[in-house]
Amino acid sequence: MHKAFPIFSFLFFSASTLLAQPTLTSVTNNPVVGDMLFYHVCDTTGVNKGASGPAVTWNFSSLIQTALDTTEYVSCSSTPYCDSFTASNIVATDLHGNYSYYIINSGAFSYLGYENATISLRYSNPVDYIYFPLSYNSTHFDVGLSTFSTGSLMYSDSFICDGYGTLILPTGTFNNVLRIHEIQFGTEIISSVTYNWRTDYYLWYTSGIHTAICNMGFDTTGTGISHISYVGYISKNTTGIQNISILNNSVALFPNPANNELTITTNENAYSSVSIFNSVGTQVLYSGINTKMTNLNISNLPAGIYFLKLEGNGGKSIRRFEKI
Repeated sequence: MHKAFPIFSFLFFSASTLLAQPTLTSVTNNPVVGDMLFYHVCDTTGVNKGASGPAVTWNFSSLIQTALDTTEYVSCSSTPYCDSFTASNIVATDLHGNYSYYIINSGAFSYLGYENATISLRYSNPVDYIYFPLSYNSTHFDVGLSTFSTGSLMYSDSFICDGYGTLILPTGTFNNVLRIHEIQFGTEIISSVTYNWRTDYYLWYTSGIHTAICNMGFDTTGTGISHISYVGYISKNTTGIQNISILNNSVALFPNPANNELTITTNENAYSSVSIFNSVGTQVLYSGINTKMTNLNISNLPAGIYFLKLEGNGGKSIRRFEKI
């Protein structure tokens, strides 16, 4: 999972007038606890990263979605591994039990490490992914060293803000967008075997969305020839689904995928309400519940990916399901 970044915002004038320089600041562009991000992973066939420079139009309106994932920013204290990352003040987590620990402050957006039920990765010093302030043609370089249960990773991370203009995605057109070209070199040692790799990322940012709205990865490992390995975009950023306990084994949904009816079961009467959100974060259903088993009529929902949120005395829990 590639890291999440803060946002760039800049003024764009007509071609006959002077273009203002975009600037990134921590006050307006850092992620905040409660941000829920929906990632659309896309087919890479025929995709081109486009040009660099000022006043560029990047048209990716024909991207084809192949998968959907979600990330939420939560407080460190709400996660199971906070004791190992006591300096962290914000954490990115997903529906699969993965946690990425960060520090955000007025000077940088920094990475401390990653943990789930089987992998633990910690950096000996925070790695600055973005520093502030940052604008078009700005550059940055940092080196990271981390250890995990079966080896270690040392990598260098450099980037330049190489373009700005208009970005067209399947979800619409975004003006005042800034692009970063990032290069990562890594040396990874796993069970005494050494692997060297390089990945180029192109990341587009716009004001008001607390991560890259479009992300492309180009891998040169083993061939020396850059080939696109990842394409994704964000449909929406919302603070409407906040402080969710992502994994709660007491909750089950079936069938999944579902057609006309979705059944929710819990181990106890811990929840009093259920909400369903579509893939762009809009609430499409709300109902009260008071039993360990609830049947929801979803026959009127269009086919697609949805997120179900339960709330009550037992806290909050979220589940992903598909409507067919």
